Amino acid sequence: MTIFRIHAGILTLKMYTKGERVLRCEVIVHNVRKLKEGNNLMRWVPVVTHLNEVLIRFLAVVQCADSATLDDGTYESLPEPSAVGAARVAGINLASARMAAVMESVVALSTQPGGFTSGDLAVKMQERLRVSADDYQPRHAAYDLKKLRGKMLVCKIGKSRCYEAPAEALRTLVALGMLRENVLKPVLRIRNLQGPPPRSNNPVDHHYYNLRQEMRRLFRTKKIAA
Repeated sequence: MTIFRIHAGILTLKMYTKGERVLRCEVIVHNVRKLKEGNNLMRWVPVVTHLNEVLIRFLAVVQCADSATLDDGTYESLPEPSAVGAARVAGINLASARMAAVMESVVALSTQPGGFTSGDLAVKMQERLRVSADDYQPRHAAYDLKKLRGKMLVCKIGKSRCYEAPAEALRTLVALGMLRENVLKPVLRIRNLQGPPPRSNNPVDHHYYNLRQEMRRLFRTKKIAA
């Protein structure tokens, strides 16, 4: 049995799976008082209702991540400028470690049913980039979120200051992250194109090795130095 676990402040979301079957999903509260729903018996229904919303949002995010897709033209259009209202905003550079971390952080924060703020994103980015609060502030997060809003990858929730990633946008964000981290970076690592075959029995390592060898042959055909 495999346990998929995500910690979110005072909550822990868990999914128990065995093979291709999901056995059970649950949300655990470590401190009911901090939910701000009250902790007496009269507030039991609001607490359970809130936790049910958390669990539904969590399952929706997992489902989107499992069916990550890229529509035609999405990858090519990302670097192009866009507009949010009357404001013109820069495009998204996938080669940027900062923007890659922003997209990963948005996916991580998407399990929150009430959305997330630029402050939440700033905290998550500080953890991922291992920088101080001065190096990446909420104003930086707001600027990066504006880029994602221009590409319809993030939207505001009503008139609030909270953001969310719609289902289709989540699929795109996850697909872009997988493409960057699990395909482009490992395969195009030039120093490994001429490396020896992997010694491990991990099939993923052998797939990467075969892809690198084919990339090497492609570079030779195209007369690209490698």
